[in-house]
Amino acid sequence: MPGIPNHERHRSILKTQRPRAAGRVRSLPKTLSDKIPTEIIDIILDHLHADRQTLRACSLVCKSWLPTVRHHFPPRITIRPRNVNEFSDLLSSPYSTLATSIRRLAIQLQGDDPSSFFEPESPRAECWGSSPSSPGYTACSPLCIPLHPGVLGPMERACLTTGFPNLTELEFQRCTFLSLTEFATLLSALHNLQRLSLSDTEWLNAQLPETRQRIPPGLHTLELYLSHHRDFLTWLLSFPGGLPFETVRLGSAFWRGDDALMVNRFLRSLGPRLKHLSLSSPTYLGEVDLSFNSELRSLHISHLLIRGDTGPGFTSVDGLMDILSKLNSAHLTVLVFYLLFQNPDLSADLDWDAIGRVLSKPCFENLEP
Repeated sequence: MPGIPNHERHRSILKTQRPRAAGRVRSLPKTLSDKIPTEIIDIILDHLHADRQTLRACSLVCKSWLPTVRHHFPPRITIRPRNVNEFSDLLSSPYSTLATSIRRLAIQLQGDDPSSFFEPESPRAECWGSSPSSPGYTACSPLCIPLHPGVLGPMERACLTTGFPNLTELEFQRCTFLSLTEFATLLSALHNLQRLSLSDTEWLNAQLPETRQRIPPGLHTLELYLSHHRDFLTWLLSFPGGLPFETVRLGSAFWRGDDALMVNRFLRSLGPRLKHLSLSSPTYLGEVDLSFNSELRSLHISHLLIRGDTGPGFTSVDGLMDILSKLNSAHLTVLVFYLLFQNPDLSADLDWDAIGRVLSKPCFENLEP
């Protein structure tokens, strides 16, 4: 402009507010990216643990990144009868890495009653939800696969052992096996198994296997919610040497006398190896002697029916005192009893002073309040 010195002239506002051109982002050449240690890549991916969109993109970069991404970004998978075939096709794909990542698996045999089908809105969703847990999965619910009515035979057994080789936790609900031998063969093939849960599971032929099977050495947790425990526990007791179980949960709608005797033998065989024990609806509890479990840390007994008479299998108030007096683990920190009184007036028969004297024994001094 005439009459205005050059140093006082203002630059155009369009020029001063023009955004700078973004620099071009180029990917590293493969020859250079291959030289980056995997530990460095894991640290970078771990730093992105809260950025799900970026993790989703990283999971598509290369297979070596997938396990670390899955550790922070576990998918939610629900298998139902209507999509179980599609899921089977996914597992059988040569490009699928899902099966080897699954650590927890729940098998639920379906009946004709639609209410038996798993529903996410049901109260059991927390127990039977569907999220694999592994170095690639951190969710706490297992993958649940509902099956159609029938029995689990050799084909299904082969699918479990070859399709999920890294299982550490396995649950069966309302399942039927051709024989106890079939189940024993399946269990012995799951070398990494750490937890086994059987609920309403049975065998068409309960005869003990003729050949010696092998229990997974790391199987430390056993949960049995069966109509009868005798056959399965008899098979476990047939193994020479000590059993590996540290946590045992046993439940039944009604224990028979032979079940209680077998439970007593089984718990006695575990001895000081047993650390945590839970018994649900135990009748004939007087047949169970826990004095051999000297390293017991926690004991839960629920739905213990207290009756006024002393018929076979019934627990009286005196019987409850006998159970407490046999405990001698100096490591016991949790002791929980849920009692059901046949007659509400029976609760008045509890001698709290006597219970206090029993609980004053040195073995109970570490009980948590």
